[in-house]
Parts: sequence; C-alpha cells; structure tokens
Amino acid sequence: MPPGVRLVAFGIFLVILVRGDICPEECECANATSRGLLMDCSRRNLEKVPDIPLSAEELDLRQNQITSVLPGTFDGLLNLKRLNLSGNPLHCGCDVEYLVLWLAGQDADSGARCVSPATLSGTPVSGALITSCTRPHAPPCSHFLLRDAVLLASLFIAIALTVICLRTLKFMWFSLKVTENDITFQCQRFTRRSSLKRRLNGRNKCKR
Repeated sequence: MPPGVRLVAFGIFLVILVRGDICPEECECANATSRGLLMDCSRRNLEKVPDIPLSAEELDLRQNQITSVLPGTFDGLLNLKRLNLSGNPLHCGCDVEYLVLWLAGQDADSGARCVSPATLSGTPVSGALITSCTRPHAPPCSHFLLRDAVLLASLFIAIALTVICLRTLKFMWFSLKVTENDITFQCQRFTRRSSLKRRLNGRNKCKR
C-alpha cells in the first residue's frame, strides 16, 4: 500500500477513534441501541456544541447559552435522528445559514428559536433568514476583463523582450585579444612537454 494511502487511512482511523463512541465530558451518554448513543447535554451552561460521537442518535442541548452553530458541526453524523436546541439564545444572523440548511433535511422539529435580533425574537429558525442576509457585492465583469487585459499585455511584452534579447545575443561578436607574451608562454609549455618524446625545435614549431 502506498505511503499516502496509509496516511489517509490512519487519519480516518484516528477520527473514528476520537469521535466513535467517546462521550464528551460536558454530557451524559447512554446506549440507545447496539449502535447508537443518547446524549444529554442539557442545562450545562454550554456556549458551543461539544464534539459529538459519530454514533449519536439523539442529542439534547436544551437550556444552554449557545448563540450559533459552527459550520460542519453536524457533518458525518449519519445516525443522528433527533436534536433539541430549545432554550438557547440563538442569534439569527447570516452565520446561522449552516444550521438552517442542516435542519431543512431533518423531519423532527429541533425547537430552535431566534432570540436576537429583536425583530426575529421567538420565531423558528427557517430558510427565510438566508435571503435576508446582506452579501458582499461581486465586482463587475469589466473589472476582471481589465485586469486580465493588463496581465496579457504584460505577458506579451515580457515575451517580446525575451525574443529581442535572444536575437541580439545571437548576432553579437566577441573578440579575444591574444598578446605575444601569451603565445610565447604557450609555446614554452608545449616544448617542455613534448621534449621527452620528440626532439623538435620549439622556435620553428611556434613560429607564426
């Protein structure tokens, strides 16, 4: 098995080990069936949802101080069938979108009610809150077109300069100036090396 696959498998094993059947300290858990847990986390003065085991079937979070639910909190909880969020001061702003989308796929009522802002106090968490969120305006298409045009122009200029530099280097002439002293030194070295094998006149050999 490749090392990368082993690493991924080990990570999945750790997630299952950590979130499998371990009950968080803030809650009390009891076995509902051979595969599920009943979690009682009510009246614990919790400000956020604790780590939930993957085998949880029912989760009771009543009468806490939970104002929002972080995205991904209930992801992977395939066995979770019942959730109770009543009595929590939920703030129904744009950050409640994840909870709205998750509750939309559940059959039972979670009892989640808005406490703030004041205009939504007491109303159930619903999908209508998503449309009321003000989202940042996307920049116009002309902004992206102008930016892309500048990038393309810069790229073409860089390519043109590179071609010009290469053509200039191709037609450049290099001159090497060799002095008479350099030739004499080279002749002396050549004569000394070849004198052991051949007896030649170094002066005639190096005559220009």
